[in-house]
Amino acid sequence: MAIATRAPVQGVALQFKQFIKNIRPKDKRLDAAQRYPTLARDFLKRTGLLATVDPHSRLTGSYGREIAIHEIKDVDFVVCLDPKYRGLGATRALEDLKTALDAMANELEKDLSETLEVELREQRRSVRVKFVDEDFYLDVVPVLIRQEDPDGVEGTLDVPDREWKSWQPTACVGYSQAFSDLNGEAGGKLIGLMMILKHWRWKWLKRNQAKSFWIEALVVDLIRSGAIIFKDKSLAEVVANAFSAIENRCAPYLAFADAKPFIPDPMIPLLNRNVAFNWERGDFETFMRRIDEAVTQSTKAVAATTAADAVTAWQKLFGDEWFPTTIEEETKAANAAALAAATAVSRTGAVILNPGPQVHATPTPAHKYHGEEESR
Repeated sequence: MAIATRAPVQGVALQFKQFIKNIRPKDKRLDAAQRYPTLARDFLKRTGLLATVDPHSRLTGSYGREIAIHEIKDVDFVVCLDPKYRGLGATRALEDLKTALDAMANELEKDLSETLEVELREQRRSVRVKFVDEDFYLDVVPVLIRQEDPDGVEGTLDVPDREWKSWQPTACVGYSQAFSDLNGEAGGKLIGLMMILKHWRWKWLKRNQAKSFWIEALVVDLIRSGAIIFKDKSLAEVVANAFSAIENRCAPYLAFADAKPFIPDPMIPLLNRNVAFNWERGDFETFMRRIDEAVTQSTKAVAATTAADAVTAWQKLFGDEWFPTTIEEETKAANAAALAAATAVSRTGAVILNPGPQVHATPTPAHKYHGEEESR
């Protein structure tokens, strides 16, 4: 009878874990991402220049979902408006928000010991605040809670659209919890997958050639349809699977002039059938060329029979300055201990990388370097 043992750490599992650490925001940027939104949210709660209701504001965006990478240029949050703005109109809501944030800028100049310049630049559905010294932005989105929705701020909200001069549906707050739940169902690998895809986009695409949320919404739809599978898969295999699934979903649109994929809103697909409605055809074609390259490299990586070949393929895709060739002994020991630990829970309730290693009672087939621990 075979004796069950803990699986040894092999392949590129530790390189993937270090890769995710390498693309996480640095402490200084995390401090800014905590400090400036707190200042703005506190001010908007107490000011008389903008009428708000409980819970006043909530974090959204990639920082709120814990998938932010690199420098964290911005943080998004919604501010919950008094119902009177439904009658006052979408334009008035944005104007009052801008007035309030202008006042906040003046207060910060007076009260903070550091000198901060704050620039306000109007966005289509938000007001952007720029902290010039730190090169940091806040995108503040005013929303109305639907009184008839029992889910309140977690349900369907209405956001003012400046161009259309009307209220449009969103469920951005509720999506944060839905994403966390989906991450739990994925064994904690969804957060890692999205961070990696965001890094890939950052490396290979210009900012507006494929918006980050378009890719995220597409991935969520592919997961729900069963095209991206997490069960019994290493993170490396999941990443390769994701690139292939994206290509399979989107490639047919290339056969039709000016066609672009429909990407449903993860929360309200019937109300917002395509979050990428304004994707330019030329940008979509560039995106697909990069996806084709990613499929080639990721397929080569998971098929590799040596760790060196797998690492080389991943480095071509993600950059050797980010995806490590080797793991230093001290880091290797720490990562190995983390891989063997129980799953952790983040401050938002999200299950995070990595789940504990599998325990095997029988030998496994010859190892391919997919990035998971296996026993011999």
